Amino acid sequence: MNLLKTSFNSNKSSYKILFVLWGCVLFATMVLWRQDGMYFQRFLGSTHPLLAMGLSGLIGFLGLFLLENKGVLGSYKSGNVKELFRFFLIVVPLVSIAIVIDLKIVFPMDMNILFPKSLLFYPAMAFLVEMLFHSIPLALVFPILLSIFKTISTQKLLWIALLIIAIFEPTYQIYMDTYPNWAMAIVWINLFLFNLLQLMVLKRYGFIFMYAMRLFYYLIWHICWGELRLVLLNHF
Repeated sequence: MNLLKTSFNSNKSSYKILFVLWGCVLFATMVLWRQDGMYFQRFLGSTHPLLAMGLSGLIGFLGLFLLENKGVLGSYKSGNVKELFRFFLIVVPLVSIAIVIDLKIVFPMDMNILFPKSLLFYPAMAFLVEMLFHSIPLALVFPILLSIFKTISTQKLLWIALLIIAIFEPTYQIYMDTYPNWAMAIVWINLFLFNLLQLMVLKRYGFIFMYAMRLFYYLIWHICWGELRLVLLNHF
């Protein structure tokens, strides 16, 4: 408990932002669920979305606390603006590859939640994905590696953990969908690189900027392209 208080007192602003974010995610989820519970059913099945967001946030924050105390999480400094900007720029070609694949094989027409509900849905889903595929797994995998491989340096084990964690989301995505083998291979590699990029941002700048990077990806891919693709596909 003392360790938790010390960590909170030394990073009050970061924790406050995280809790405000969690509250906004729960609010957005509640609004969408009251309108139509089907929005989340494709991804969560019969699990109540508020339960999923609530538990993932609670366990995820505990995971972030553990990672912070192991020195895994970085922190933003004003001098890092240019480097952080370069990380975000890499997202653009990764999304562009996904768009090219969509134009080639055409993903399902109804794969996106459309505007204006997308402005609530995707920030909430981004939070859930970051907790389930990054924060919680990393908080489990990294300590296990530390306990098993005691002769390997902490930094090397951290990079091994990041590489392992980066595999989870693309593998899940491929498992969920069925496309031509070449498309599935490109999608897997593309998502793996995006996940690894995000985890590098987590390591350097912390959770908030990792989450912001996924929001940037979703803004281009799901919100902007999600609207434009329907116009193009219906026209052609």
